Amino acid sequence: MAECADNDNNNGDDSSTVPLCSICLDEFKEPKTIDCKHSFCSFCLNDYIKKSAANNKFNCPLCRFEVQIPAGGVTEFVSEKTVNAEKKAPGMMTNEGKKQNCDLCRSNSTSMSQCKECQKCMCSSCRTIHSVIPLCKNHVIISLDETVEVGSIKQAVNQSKKPDPDKDICVKHHNRKSTFYCKKCSKAVCSDCFVISHNGHSFYDLQCKQTWQDLRKNLKSCCKDLEKEIKTLQHFSESLKAQLLEVEDLSKTTRNDIDKQVKRICEEVEMEGNRLKPKVEITSLSDQRQVINLMKENLKMVENLKSLVDSTDNVLQKEYIVPVLETISKSLHQYEKCRSRKLEVPEKSDILFKESLIDFKELIKQIGRLDIIDEGRNANTFSATFGINDFFGNSVLRSSEFSLNNLICYVCVEKDHLFLSQASVKVFLQISGNKQFFGRCIVKLVNFSNNKNALIQAQDIEFKGSIYSYIPVPNNICLQCINWHSLSDPKKGFVKDGKFTVKCYIEMNKS
Repeated sequence: MAECADNDNNNGDDSSTVPLCSICLDEFKEPKTIDCKHSFCSFCLNDYIKKSAANNKFNCPLCRFEVQIPAGGVTEFVSEKTVNAEKKAPGMMTNEGKKQNCDLCRSNSTSMSQCKECQKCMCSSCRTIHSVIPLCKNHVIISLDETVEVGSIKQAVNQSKKPDPDKDICVKHHNRKSTFYCKKCSKAVCSDCFVISHNGHSFYDLQCKQTWQDLRKNLKSCCKDLEKEIKTLQHFSESLKAQLLEVEDLSKTTRNDIDKQVKRICEEVEMEGNRLKPKVEITSLSDQRQVINLMKENLKMVENLKSLVDSTDNVLQKEYIVPVLETISKSLHQYEKCRSRKLEVPEKSDILFKESLIDFKELIKQIGRLDIIDEGRNANTFSATFGINDFFGNSVLRSSEFSLNNLICYVCVEKDHLFLSQASVKVFLQISGNKQFFGRCIVKLVNFSNNKNALIQAQDIEFKGSIYSYIPVPNNICLQCINWHSLSDPKKGFVKDGKFTVKCYIEMNKS
């Protein structure tokens, strides 16, 4: 163990200036200076090297500088014949410094040194006890004065000695190899740390070759599992993308269908309006012709009268009397003719258009019904799965019972007895009970390949029940048929792993 400490026994003399060995805390005996310029007793240094050296190298007890051991051993390090207070070699400390009480015995004894591993200050007695404990035999002990002097050196060394994450280094003691891995704390630690901080925890023995093999095998297995999970997640991601596109496409298609239906209704209404317009036009033209003809006759009579008046002026200017008599006769004739004619404006035809009140409920029915099946949001949704090989000749498959507000519901699938090439399968919902029920029911034969190809049948139902019968009479709802070949052919998408699924949704109207 390396140590540098104060000297308590100055007794008023000049011993406070006597340099001390940082290992034995006594005056130097055959001092040796190592590569980092720290000096120690030859015997102390040799004993320290025997305990801590590895691969013909050791760390300085003070600054942890890595030193190469000479071929001839400690004797080949530089010898210091005289070491005095005026020329102190690095690593030689005097007993000057501040006093601090011992952390171990909790007495008033002055601390002389500090254990780097335990981070405790110790008096000379506790230091002796600490040194003989087997667990602490390799701990590095330095004097309290040295901690101040070499603080900057230690900090630089510690920064340079940060554990390499790719090497088996103790998480606390960066200069020591980890020998255990604590499973509970998920830390690689040396033997000292394991005994002090992880005793009783489950662990891996990192010095066992079989453990190495098992761990590497386990890591490879984990890696394969992760690769499988990656593929599963990637496949799931692709499924989500496909589902997103399908949802967007379904929304776009449904909105387009609604627009087409609205446009079709508008076109039909417009056509009906256009059929009414010609009747109005024909009646109007007839009235116009009658008025125009009267206007023409009236204009012709006015022109005749004006012509007669003009000729009268010419006759009066002449000396002959016969023209006068003739003009009088014509004038009287025209006058009587005008008087006999009735000047009446003809009656026009009455054309009336009374706007009807728009029945929005009926209009909405004309647009169509929007049904949304959502198993996750509606409790009245249920499904049943059947095996394609469960049919035996002319048979009916019925699901387990679904109870809905005192109504008993079954999903039924019936296959007829015709030849396979012509056989068909009926899919429907069977409801029975003693309760009146008004609402809407939807039955969907799921298509696993493309949701657009699913068979969906919706029906408004008015179920009055069998209130006078002990055994309720079942009602078959939303009956739809599919060819047996289309249902059983996996390429059509209705069958997956030999099974097909029917989903049902019931919406009950509020009374």
